[in-house]
Amino acid sequence: MPSVKELYKKLSDIKIDANSVNLNTDGLESLLATTQADIALIKADIANGVLSDVRDGSGNAITSSARGSQRALSVQIVDGSGNQVTSFGSSSVSVSNFPATQTISGTVAANTGLTQPLTDTQLRATSVAVNLPSSSTASISTFTAATSSTVLSASATRKGVILYSFNTGSSFVSLGDTTTTTSNYSFVLGQNDIVSITGYNGIITGIVNGSANLQVTSLS
Repeated sequence: MPSVKELYKKLSDIKIDANSVNLNTDGLESLLATTQADIALIKADIANGVLSDVRDGSGNAITSSARGSQRALSVQIVDGSGNQVTSFGSSSVSVSNFPATQTISGTVAANTGLTQPLTDTQLRATSVAVNLPSSSTASISTFTAATSSTVLSASATRKGVILYSFNTGSSFVSLGDTTTTTSNYSFVLGQNDIVSITGYNGIITGIVNGSANLQVTSLS
Protein backbone atom coordinates (compact mmCIF):
# COMPACT_ATOMS: atom_id res chain seq x y z
CA MET A 1 0.00 0.00 0.00
CA PRO A 2 1.57 3.42 -1.00
CA SER A 3 2.38 5.75 1.84
CA VAL A 4 1.17 9.34 2.19
CA LYS A 5 4.70 10.47 1.34
CA GLU A 6 4.57 8.61 -1.98
CA LEU A 7 1.19 10.13 -2.86
CA TYR A 8 2.48 13.62 -2.06
CA LYS A 9 5.53 13.05 -4.24
CA LYS A 10 3.36 12.05 -7.21
CA LEU A 11 1.07 15.01 -6.74
CA SER A 12 4.12 17.27 -6.96
CA ASP A 13 4.22 16.44 -10.68
CA ILE A 14 1.22 18.76 -11.15
CA LYS A 15 2.47 22.16 -12.47
CA ILE A 16 0.24 25.22 -12.28
CA ASP A 17 1.09 28.66 -13.83
CA ALA A 18 -0.97 31.73 -14.68
CA ASN A 19 -2.39 30.41 -17.95
CA SER A 20 -2.36 26.56 -17.76
CA VAL A 21 -2.24 23.41 -15.63
CA ASN A 22 0.35 20.79 -16.61
CA LEU A 23 -0.38 17.28 -15.25
CA ASN A 24 1.83 14.22 -15.75
CA THR A 25 -0.57 11.32 -15.15
CA ASP A 26 1.87 8.50 -15.84
CA GLY A 27 3.11 8.33 -12.25
CA LEU A 28 -0.38 8.59 -10.77
CA GLU A 29 -1.70 5.86 -13.03
CA SER A 30 1.11 3.53 -11.96
CA LEU A 31 0.55 4.40 -8.31
CA LEU A 32 -3.21 3.80 -8.58
CA ALA A 33 -2.63 0.45 -10.27
CA THR A 34 -0.33 -0.62 -7.40
CA THR A 35 -2.91 0.57 -4.87
CA GLN A 36 -5.67 -1.43 -6.56
CA ALA A 37 -3.50 -4.55 -6.50
CA ASP A 38 -2.76 -4.06 -2.79
CA ILE A 39 -6.48 -3.60 -2.04
CA ALA A 40 -7.24 -6.84 -3.91
CA LEU A 41 -4.67 -8.69 -1.75
CA ILE A 42 -6.16 -7.24 1.43
CA LYS A 43 -9.66 -8.33 0.36
CA ALA A 44 -8.36 -11.84 -0.32
CA ASP A 45 -6.68 -11.95 3.08
CA ILE A 46 -9.90 -10.86 4.80
CA ALA A 47 -11.86 -13.51 2.91
CA ASN A 48 -9.32 -16.14 4.02
CA GLY A 49 -9.37 -14.96 7.64
CA VAL A 50 -5.88 -13.46 7.56
CA LEU A 51 -6.24 -10.11 9.32
CA SER A 52 -2.57 -9.47 10.05
CA ASP A 53 0.67 -9.69 8.14
CA VAL A 54 2.68 -12.45 9.87
CA ARG A 55 5.99 -13.42 8.34
CA ASP A 56 8.74 -15.92 9.10
CA GLY A 57 12.44 -15.20 9.61
CA SER A 58 12.99 -15.14 5.84
CA GLY A 59 10.22 -12.60 5.21
CA ASN A 60 7.79 -15.16 3.80
CA ALA A 61 4.11 -14.61 4.64
CA ILE A 62 2.64 -17.10 7.11
CA THR A 63 -0.90 -18.07 6.14
CA SER A 64 -3.56 -20.06 7.94
CA SER A 65 -6.13 -22.60 6.84
CA ALA A 66 -9.78 -22.83 7.74
CA ARG A 67 -10.87 -25.52 10.24
CA GLY A 68 -14.57 -25.19 10.95
CA SER A 69 -15.18 -21.78 12.50
CA GLN A 70 -11.53 -21.57 13.58
CA ARG A 71 -8.28 -20.69 11.84
CA ALA A 72 -5.34 -23.12 12.11
CA LEU A 73 -1.80 -21.71 12.07
CA SER A 74 1.06 -24.13 11.45
CA VAL A 75 4.24 -23.10 13.25
CA GLN A 76 7.63 -24.66 13.97
CA ILE A 77 9.49 -24.12 17.25
CA VAL A 78 13.28 -23.89 17.05
CA ASP A 79 15.97 -23.56 19.70
CA GLY A 80 18.69 -20.92 19.96
CA SER A 81 20.76 -22.74 17.32
CA GLY A 82 17.90 -22.88 14.82
CA ASN A 83 17.23 -26.60 15.34
CA GLN A 84 13.62 -27.75 15.40
CA VAL A 85 12.30 -28.59 18.88
CA THR A 86 10.33 -31.86 18.84
CA SER A 87 10.09 -32.69 22.55
CA PHE A 88 10.01 -30.97 25.93
CA GLY A 89 11.43 -32.19 29.24
CA SER A 90 12.88 -35.64 29.84
CA SER A 91 9.97 -37.47 28.19
CA SER A 92 8.54 -36.95 24.71
CA VAL A 93 4.90 -35.87 24.78
CA SER A 94 3.04 -34.73 21.67
CA VAL A 95 -0.31 -32.95 21.51
CA SER A 96 -2.18 -32.67 18.22
CA ASN A 97 -5.54 -31.89 16.61
CA PHE A 98 -6.17 -28.47 18.16
CA PRO A 99 -8.92 -27.47 18.87
CA ALA A 100 -10.55 -30.90 18.47
CA THR A 101 -10.26 -33.80 20.94
CA GLN A 102 -6.63 -34.02 21.99
CA THR A 103 -4.49 -37.10 21.41
CA ILE A 104 -1.65 -37.32 23.93
CA SER A 105 1.15 -39.85 23.67
CA GLY A 106 4.28 -40.32 25.71
CA THR A 107 5.92 -42.22 28.54
CA VAL A 108 5.15 -41.65 32.22
CA ALA A 109 7.78 -42.90 34.66
CA ALA A 110 6.41 -45.28 37.30
CA ASN A 111 6.56 -44.34 40.97
CA THR A 112 9.01 -46.95 42.21
CA GLY A 113 8.30 -46.06 45.85
CA LEU A 114 4.83 -47.64 45.83
CA THR A 115 3.20 -50.69 44.33
CA GLN A 116 -0.40 -51.16 43.29
CA PRO A 117 -2.35 -52.15 45.25
CA LEU A 118 -0.66 -50.92 48.42
CA THR A 119 0.58 -53.63 50.73
CA ASP A 120 -0.37 -53.93 54.38
CA THR A 121 3.14 -52.77 55.37
CA GLN A 122 2.84 -49.61 53.27
CA LEU A 123 -0.54 -48.77 54.79
CA ARG A 124 0.67 -49.12 58.37
CA ALA A 125 2.29 -46.20 60.18
CA THR A 126 5.83 -46.49 61.49
CA SER A 127 5.86 -48.54 64.68
CA VAL A 128 6.30 -46.54 67.88
CA ALA A 129 7.65 -48.25 70.97
CA VAL A 130 5.53 -47.73 74.11
CA ASN A 131 7.18 -48.43 77.41
CA LEU A 132 4.56 -49.40 80.02
CA PRO A 133 5.52 -49.18 83.67
CA SER A 134 6.58 -52.48 85.15
CA SER A 135 5.43 -53.63 88.58
CA SER A 136 6.78 -56.16 91.06
CA THR A 137 4.32 -55.68 93.96
CA ALA A 138 0.52 -55.98 94.06
CA SER A 139 -1.65 -55.04 97.03
CA ILE A 140 -5.29 -56.26 96.99
CA SER A 141 -8.11 -54.87 99.11
CA THR A 142 -11.94 -54.71 99.03
CA PHE A 143 -13.84 -51.41 99.18
CA THR A 144 -17.47 -51.54 100.48
CA ALA A 145 -18.27 -47.98 101.69
CA ALA A 146 -21.77 -46.68 100.94
CA THR A 147 -20.69 -43.08 101.60
CA SER A 148 -17.83 -41.22 99.90
CA SER A 149 -14.54 -42.59 101.19
CA THR A 150 -10.94 -43.04 100.07
CA VAL A 151 -10.43 -46.04 97.80
CA LEU A 152 -6.66 -45.46 97.52
CA SER A 153 -4.47 -42.72 98.94
CA ALA A 154 -2.06 -40.84 96.72
CA SER A 155 1.27 -42.63 96.26
CA ALA A 156 4.28 -41.52 94.21
CA THR A 157 5.41 -45.14 93.89
CA ARG A 158 2.12 -46.46 92.56
CA LYS A 159 2.42 -47.63 88.95
CA GLY A 160 -1.15 -48.70 88.29
CA VAL A 161 -4.54 -49.69 89.70
CA ILE A 162 -6.99 -52.43 88.75
CA LEU A 163 -10.59 -51.96 89.94
CA TYR A 164 -13.12 -54.80 89.72
CA SER A 165 -16.77 -54.46 90.76
CA PHE A 166 -18.52 -57.69 91.76
CA ASN A 167 -21.91 -58.70 93.21
CA THR A 168 -25.12 -56.86 92.23
CA GLY A 169 -25.06 -53.07 92.36
CA SER A 170 -22.70 -50.36 91.10
CA SER A 171 -19.37 -48.86 92.15
CA PHE A 172 -18.91 -45.09 91.63
CA VAL A 173 -15.27 -43.95 91.39
CA SER A 174 -13.67 -40.48 91.32
CA LEU A 175 -10.06 -39.60 90.47
CA GLY A 176 -9.11 -36.78 92.79
CA ASP A 177 -9.81 -35.54 96.31
CA THR A 178 -13.55 -35.03 95.89
CA THR A 179 -16.82 -36.23 97.42
CA THR A 180 -18.15 -39.07 95.29
CA THR A 181 -21.93 -39.45 94.88
CA THR A 182 -24.19 -41.25 92.41
CA SER A 183 -24.29 -38.00 90.41
CA ASN A 184 -20.69 -36.85 90.92
CA TYR A 185 -18.02 -39.34 89.80
CA SER A 186 -15.35 -40.04 87.18
CA PHE A 187 -16.80 -43.37 86.05
CA VAL A 188 -19.17 -46.10 87.26
CA LEU A 189 -18.65 -49.88 87.20
CA GLY A 190 -21.51 -52.35 87.01
CA GLN A 191 -21.43 -55.97 88.11
CA ASN A 192 -18.30 -57.75 86.81
CA ASP A 193 -16.93 -54.57 85.20
CA ILE A 194 -13.17 -54.03 85.43
CA VAL A 195 -10.93 -51.02 84.69
CA SER A 196 -7.16 -50.59 84.67
CA ILE A 197 -5.62 -47.18 85.44
CA THR A 198 -1.98 -46.23 84.67
CA GLY A 199 -0.26 -42.87 84.72
CA TYR A 200 -2.27 -41.60 87.71
CA ASN A 201 -1.02 -41.95 91.29
CA GLY A 202 -3.25 -39.41 93.08
CA ILE A 203 -6.06 -40.06 95.54
CA ILE A 204 -9.05 -42.16 94.45
CA THR A 205 -12.45 -41.91 96.20
CA GLY A 206 -15.69 -43.79 95.72
CA ILE A 207 -18.94 -45.33 96.93
CA VAL A 208 -20.84 -48.56 96.26
CA ASN A 209 -24.58 -49.23 96.28
CA GLY A 210 -26.71 -52.34 96.42
CA SER A 211 -24.62 -55.41 97.20
CA ALA A 212 -21.65 -54.26 95.14
CA ASN A 213 -18.09 -54.68 96.34
CA LEU A 214 -15.06 -53.05 94.70
CA GLN A 215 -11.91 -55.11 94.57
CA VAL A 216 -8.85 -52.84 94.43
CA THR A 217 -5.44 -54.02 93.21
CA SER A 218 -2.63 -51.47 93.63
CA LEU A 219 0.56 -52.06 91.60
CA SER A 220 3.91 -50.67 92.74
